[in-house]
Amino acid sequence: MAESFIFSIAESLITKLASRAYQEASQVVGVYDDLQDLKTSLSYVKAVLLDAEQKQEQNHELREWLKQIKLIFYDAENVLDQVNCETLRKQVIRDYGTPKDKVGHFFSSSNPLVFRYKLALQIKDIRKRLDRVAADRDKFGLQVIDVDRRVVHKREMTYSHVVESDVIGRVRTIVGIGANNEDLFPTWVLSCKYLRFLDLGDSTFEILPRSISKLKHLRYLSLGNNRRIKKLPASICNLQNLEELNLRGYVELQTLPEKLRNLINLQRMSITTKQSVLPESDIANLCSLESLDIYGCDNLESPFVGVKLPSLRFLRVMRCKNLKSLPLDTHHFPQLEEFIVDECDNFELSDVHEDMNSALRLKKLFFCMMVNFPRSLHGYANTLQTLVFLRCYELKELPEWLLNMTSLKFLHIWGCPRLLSLPEGIHHLKALEVLRIEGCRKLYKKYRPHVGEYWHQISHIKHIQIFQ
Repeated sequence: MAESFIFSIAESLITKLASRAYQEASQVVGVYDDLQDLKTSLSYVKAVLLDAEQKQEQNHELREWLKQIKLIFYDAENVLDQVNCETLRKQVIRDYGTPKDKVGHFFSSSNPLVFRYKLALQIKDIRKRLDRVAADRDKFGLQVIDVDRRVVHKREMTYSHVVESDVIGRVRTIVGIGANNEDLFPTWVLSCKYLRFLDLGDSTFEILPRSISKLKHLRYLSLGNNRRIKKLPASICNLQNLEELNLRGYVELQTLPEKLRNLINLQRMSITTKQSVLPESDIANLCSLESLDIYGCDNLESPFVGVKLPSLRFLRVMRCKNLKSLPLDTHHFPQLEEFIVDECDNFELSDVHEDMNSALRLKKLFFCMMVNFPRSLHGYANTLQTLVFLRCYELKELPEWLLNMTSLKFLHIWGCPRLLSLPEGIHHLKALEVLRIEGCRKLYKKYRPHVGEYWHQISHIKHIQIFQ
């Protein structure tokens, strides 16, 4: 059975309303009963949506009925998102707010009593609209069709073009608004108050307006490759729903915005800044942060020496020409699984793991443009699954510890023209399933499938790809 778009929205809404985390959040903001009533209405309509979507091609009136339901569902998503926004805001104020912040919050438009009243009215309005539309379901002769939940996937509607003013309010995604058209931001982008995805990459803005904080539903924000903005407004840190922030290629950015720690939902962040010292305590307090890209930070030398990033799983450091070291151990990066270092000419891995219990439990390790590898890396023998050597132009032989990688499954060697051979004992890597070699002319001659002099040393590997 083909999956249903509108059905998947209903499924997502009901699943969210039934979750323990969301029920607790709705109790905190005082709209639990209202949302449970909405869940009942949603379930009533959801039961016939699969049949309706199958029959809509032959029935214009049914298509219009589904359009109305879709718009109501989007409004319901926005209301549920407001519950999440308010819960996150309360958490930030509780954890980091000053007494002044807490008093200001009470007397602002976000006052808990005012917020609860307004939200309850919105929920009741959506319920009335939904019940009114649902009452028409019987006239279409729709049947209840069950479906395996595993084949239904949530999607989001993306509007590429705007028509009517009521549609603007439902726009979820904007990708590129013109490099030089700064007027579009305050006049149009900010009117899309339920925006989830905003990509302003390659723009030429000189100033990002403080009013960006009004886009409180935003999940993804990219300002990458802007070469003019020198400072970002602190209000950007009020986007508590933000899951990904891309500031990569921000070559003129003097400092990262203040109070980054307020982005408590942030999971992925890419940064470029002129700072020599990052706001490390703020970054360390991003308790949801799993992925961090540090790109083109030429003034950075030795970050994160005194802090712990408890949730970080992916760390990529690229084109930081003065970077000297990183404290790669479990004290600083207890969850780190993947580390990439690329084009950092002064960076050296040091033998810091005298106690091998402090060694990282890395699964993926990428070396780019490096030659010297410390013996301490044999501490990853039982965890490392992917090892990549990229553009190590001066590398003549692979490190000895490679043969200790008992869990290694994927080995990729690319752009290492001076590499003479693979270790003779490579056949001892019993877990190795994929070997990919390209741009290594000396290896190509020796290990060509079936004809190379040393082909027999690697022929046991399941998947081998060797290119000149």
